[in-house]
Amino acid sequence: MWVVPLGFVLSLVAMYWMAWRSRTSVKSLLVYGVLSCAAVVGASLLAWDAWKDQASGGHDHGAAHGASDHAHDHASKPSTNAAPTRTVTLTLGDDMRFSPANWQATAGETVRIEVVNLGKMRHELVLGTEEDLKAHAQEMKQASSSHKHHGPNVLLLSAGARGVLTWTFTDAGVVHMACFEPGHYDAGMRGTISVLP
Repeated sequence: MWVVPLGFVLSLVAMYWMAWRSRTSVKSLLVYGVLSCAAVVGASLLAWDAWKDQASGGHDHGAAHGASDHAHDHASKPSTNAAPTRTVTLTLGDDMRFSPANWQATAGETVRIEVVNLGKMRHELVLGTEEDLKAHAQEMKQASSSHKHHGPNVLLLSAGARGVLTWTFTDAGVVHMACFEPGHYDAGMRGTISVLP
């Protein structure tokens, strides 16, 4: 953000020096300098804004993952203070599978989901509707490789790590699971939680 404007200012100084030596109109040089400076500063600000978007994954996380990431199914939500009624252990592997890939919960139930990454690469658990996850899979194909998820419906685990997501399943329906590390979703790293009435 600062290199281009600095280079521009240095080029203006050089042009002014050359204009002074050749007796070119300083007024026209100043008009050119002001207009060009406005264009360079504007372009630098746009580049900075685009870089910030790319660094955050190419989209506004505030409009996605719940409070800070993608929207999730209205039939479920992260638990803030409800005590879990049971614990489900979910493993993630380099075979690009969740285990179990399909499991059940009951409407109104709060579940402590213990997630263990058994693989040698990073994996994540993202919960949401099928529509949201498919749409995000398309976004991810255009996102930078530094794309990271954060939010109440996301758990990102390095190789061998474990973590916990406490989740309340408010209504009957299906909550989908996915991993959006590069290539993992397309390789089949997805699953479902059937929420029974």
